[in-house]
Amino acid sequence: MFWTILVIIALVILLFMMRRRAAYKRLFADAHFLEIAEGVRHLKAAALARMEKSEQKSAPPDNPNNDPRVLITSQNLCVFYTISEGEESFDHHFSLGIAKGYTATPVGETFSLYLAHLLAFASQHFTIERSQNGIYHVEWQLTPETQETFARTPVKIPERAELPAIYERLEKWRGEISIQQTEISLPG
Repeated sequence: MFWTILVIIALVILLFMMRRRAAYKRLFADAHFLEIAEGVRHLKAAALARMEKSEQKSAPPDNPNNDPRVLITSQNLCVFYTISEGEESFDHHFSLGIAKGYTATPVGETFSLYLAHLLAFASQHFTIERSQNGIYHVEWQLTPETQETFARTPVKIPERAELPAIYERLEKWRGEISIQQTEISLPG
């Protein structure tokens, strides 16, 4: 009886691990990276079209399907991107995570950096924070001059042949960054 229960537990764990591996394989597939790049092209256009004043920063929408600043990929990676116009800078922010799931560190870091690469601000100073609920937040500021250049520069969709070099660059960057953990406390 003991051995039967032990074998059943081992099989359940093995099945769980196999399912997770398959999910990560799809998440990190070339097709998914290309899907994200195409989606980021639309996100950037929507964030520029719906630019807010800094004092009017919006919360993630209740219904993300109705907001073009939200990207939900076929692998449930969810990105919400906003741009706010301040007095002396343009504040960019995106939140990234797995919709209705846990965002593992390699997922959050890799895709945060990939979006930085796609939006071509990787040479700029930016911050990446991870909230208590596992959502990654990336923020950076642009001057009015660099914002104008940013707005004119299209998102470059990589060719499939370019992806191995991009993966290598992302892995290098992951080794060089430090993610801050943010604490969220509700008033009262």
